[in-house]
Amino acid sequence: ITDLSVTIQNEVISFWDSTAGTDDDLDTIRETLDKIRELETDVAGLIGRFNTNIGDGTSTSIDVTHALNSLDITVEVYEIASGETVICDVTRTSENVITLGFGTAPAVDELRVVIKA
Repeated sequence: ITDLSVTIQNEVISFWDSTAGTDDDLDTIRETLDKIRELETDVAGLIGRFNTNIGDGTSTSIDVTHALNSLDITVEVYEIASGETVICDVTRTSENVITLGFGTAPAVDELRVVIKA
């Protein structure tokens, strides 16, 4: 276990130093995690994720602007109360907008959409 921990820590340090574009001297996983939290907005952009609650009680077609600049996205919609996945039509309207289609209008903020690039 100790060897695995050291190996993982060294890989994280190496990754951070080579790809994160920082001059910070990050010697431990804890220091790296603290730095990631400090740069949370930048990291979120790299991860490419957007989520929001949807539903207004009347619309069966809902546009969601995600600003991920890609058609290569994965979309999941789920019911907030139960956590169950909801099947709906998904149209990639543009690189930054999807349109969700439902047979019945979802109630106000009934659903959550998660979009990943």
